[in-house]
This record gives sequence, structure tokens and C-alpha cells, in this order.
Amino acid sequence: MTATFFRVGIFTIIGLALIGALTVFVNDKPYWWKRCETASIKIEDATGLKAKSPVRSLGLEIGYLKSVELYETYVNLNICITAPVETLPTTRAYIRGEGFLGDKFLELKPVRYIGPSRKRQDDENIKQDQKSNILKQSMHAIFYFF
Repeated sequence: MTATFFRVGIFTIIGLALIGALTVFVNDKPYWWKRCETASIKIEDATGLKAKSPVRSLGLEIGYLKSVELYETYVNLNICITAPVETLPTTRAYIRGEGFLGDKFLELKPVRYIGPSRKRQDDENIKQDQKSNILKQSMHAIFYFF
């Protein structure tokens, strides 16, 4: 009887671990799983912002608000940037609202993308498309001739 209970217990633990792992990977790695580059922003008014509010740039989510700290004359926002972008000295922060309820998020403009370059791959795809178009045109010409 104890061997059966032991097997059921092991099976249950393995099942719960698999459900937990699938939840993390299906959710595209939640904010606490990703690498974080912190930055600090000082603003005069942080109306509607709270911890874990999204940080966006050009409509894409690039991080989240780690903490909101109130000082005498300003509010300090500690943000965590999880996307492969870099904040520039000219980057400005704006508080924006979205949706019917007016949920607030922080928008950063401009930022610079520092991830892997896609230009070379796009150039190769264009060259392949041009080659296939030339081949199609030549095949059309051959069949039209006959």
C-alpha cells in the first residue's frame, strides 16, 4: 500500500512541475524571468502609475515599472528594461493611458535597438526574390514563345 502512495505522490509532483514549467513558457517568460537592465527616471507627476505597469516605446512593450518612490518635489521611477534597446541621453518619458478604463503606462521616446541586425537577412531575401522573379519571367517567355 505504501508503494502505491509513493508512486501517486511522485506522479503528482512531476505533474505539478510540468504544469508550472508550461505556464512559464506559454506566457513567453514573465517579467520576473527575463534579464533586466534598470534605469531611473525623475518626473514631477506620476498619476496612475504603479509597480509592474508596462513601459513601452513606439507601441511595443520593452519593460516594466519596478518601483515608484515619492520624494519632496519629484517622483523617482525605477524601470526595468527587458527588450534589447538602449536609452539615449535624449530619451524622454511620457505617461500615457490605454483602454476603456484608462490604464496608465510609461512611454519612452526615442530608444535605440541594440539586438541582432536583420538587414543582411532582408537583403538576402530580396536577392532570392529577384532571382525567382527572373526565373519566372524567363519561363513565361519560353512558354509564350512556344
